[in-house]
Amino acid sequence: TCVCQNRSWELLCGSKTCQSRMQAQNHMSDKEDFPTSLHLVDFQKSPTKLHCTTVRTIHALDHAVAPAERSTTLNQALRTFSHNNSSLHDYEMSLGVDKSLCSKLGYIASKRPMNEDEIILICKCLCQVYQCSMEYRTRSFRSIGASELFPLLAQIWNHLLSDSERVMFQDSETGGVLQQLVQVFRIFAKLEIANPRLVYFDEGRWLSSIILCIRTYFDQTLGTNGYCLLHEMLGLIKDLTFRSAVPERKEMINLEGGCLMQVLFLCCTRKAIMTSKVTEALTAVMWNLALEKSSREMLLFREGRRTSIVIDFLLTTLTESNSQTNNKESTTIFRAKRNAISAIGNIFADEQNHKFLCSSEHTRNGRHSIRTLLKQVGKDCDSVVRRRAMRTIRCLTQSKDPEMRKVIRQEALVLLLVDSISRNISHDDENDRDMQLQALCAVGNMTDSFSETDWPLVETTILQRIETTTDPKLINGACKCLVECISKSPWDRGSSCFSEMFWMRLETAVSASPDCHDSVSMLILVLAETENEKKDMEPNQTSVLVSPFVLKCATMMLEAAGKEHEKSRNRALYSIAVLAENETNKKCMAKNEDLLSGLVNLCLSQPQMSTRRRAKELILQLVPEL
Repeated sequence: TCVCQNRSWELLCGSKTCQSRMQAQNHMSDKEDFPTSLHLVDFQKSPTKLHCTTVRTIHALDHAVAPAERSTTLNQALRTFSHNNSSLHDYEMSLGVDKSLCSKLGYIASKRPMNEDEIILICKCLCQVYQCSMEYRTRSFRSIGASELFPLLAQIWNHLLSDSERVMFQDSETGGVLQQLVQVFRIFAKLEIANPRLVYFDEGRWLSSIILCIRTYFDQTLGTNGYCLLHEMLGLIKDLTFRSAVPERKEMINLEGGCLMQVLFLCCTRKAIMTSKVTEALTAVMWNLALEKSSREMLLFREGRRTSIVIDFLLTTLTESNSQTNNKESTTIFRAKRNAISAIGNIFADEQNHKFLCSSEHTRNGRHSIRTLLKQVGKDCDSVVRRRAMRTIRCLTQSKDPEMRKVIRQEALVLLLVDSISRNISHDDENDRDMQLQALCAVGNMTDSFSETDWPLVETTILQRIETTTDPKLINGACKCLVECISKSPWDRGSSCFSEMFWMRLETAVSASPDCHDSVSMLILVLAETENEKKDMEPNQTSVLVSPFVLKCATMMLEAAGKEHEKSRNRALYSIAVLAENETNKKCMAKNEDLLSGLVNLCLSQPQMSTRRRAKELILQLVPEL
């Protein structure tokens, strides 16, 4: 008996739908040769042929009764629907192909024993026609998927699992039909509207059976079909965890007393027998779970105790894949490594986990984690992995845990950051650029850990990075890092140490990107205040900070409109006031017409009296020097 009570699985010969299809069939000439595959039909030039071919296929599906006739019809339908034209698939769906396939599947499922070959053919046809547009897939799920097709597929799945407790994982035929069923499940799992339906279906028993099947897999000797089915089932869990909301994700984790986490921990201990596809799917599941705090914490608990088994598995995935990146599975391996480093990054984003890694029993793991990340940043051939590894290092440098900061100091992290910042990168490579931005942030987080010999190396590297790039984002990040270093550095670096090329790059960045105003204004202000505090300049010596490039930067920031630039305007104005305290500087500043014009415009445009008053005072100081 079919699981769906509201639909008859008998032949539809007497229905209006079937009658209309028969009428269309009658219009076909017996002498006319119709193509056997829709992709051979020109949709624009032969709409009638296309319609008739599709209707003829649907008609044959509806009327095939005998086993031999059903097999022939299904094979013909698979050939007809096997193409990559989504528009044609949309047209097929509009004529009710999904309903016909669902009807035929229900008819076959009601027979005993089930014909698994025919179920495989129907699932393959469904996978083809569901290559239609998202709109038609959603319509199909709302129409028959939620109430008829998915429950029917789940019923067939449960029947195959319970049928005399067959050793399905060693049975290639059963493994094949289960694999086809899971592929259809995955199509539904990628629909947001279907996700809650799949998670809560049959009070979670269907999903629990799939998770428990994954656990059983690792206790079996897997053949080729076995690994394919394992990959598809893990892929289904990946699709569900990726699109599920927090309540659905919690429901999945709590199924059968937490069987999902138990399976993940078991998988982590079976790394040696995994294929690259299985590893890729498993790391994707871990990444999805690591996105949310409550599920992220469960990755680090096993049987009520803290465990690093998941982190060790992810780190092993990163290191072992490096030696295999030249074979035919390189694309899958790259994805697995990207998933692994992303999961690690999300786990380490929570500072509570820093303390766990540095506890007495896990100190080695914490150091091993950092060393692995350092290796990926320095040597990995995938720029995405390098970027994500550096992001994780930046999260670790933000840690306030004393033990973690001790580990960071002992691992000579400064040298890696300096090497990453000074690395020449392509202007088109967004990943390496972001890696350098993360390295600059990490340097700013580590200033309290620098030794006396680190300061000159770090500051010189940052200056060279600014002098050799035209990327406003990199210059912005480098300026922020430089401000942090100058504020805390014991090294006596004056403004005279900055080259003319350095200031030219800043001027270009300020002109090209308003986002640079904040960091550049802060840098100029810090340098001006540092220079003013030292009082060690010769009376007739002019500061480098009143060179045309620097004053041009200050003028552009003064003239920037908008409330979002208020802080940078005030810093630029205050910097000019500090520099004007030196008589020699005032003469150079007074000769700069753009600066005077900027101050005048600021007086006229600013509503704040304090800003207008300060700008007016500067004008009165500079004009007498002309």
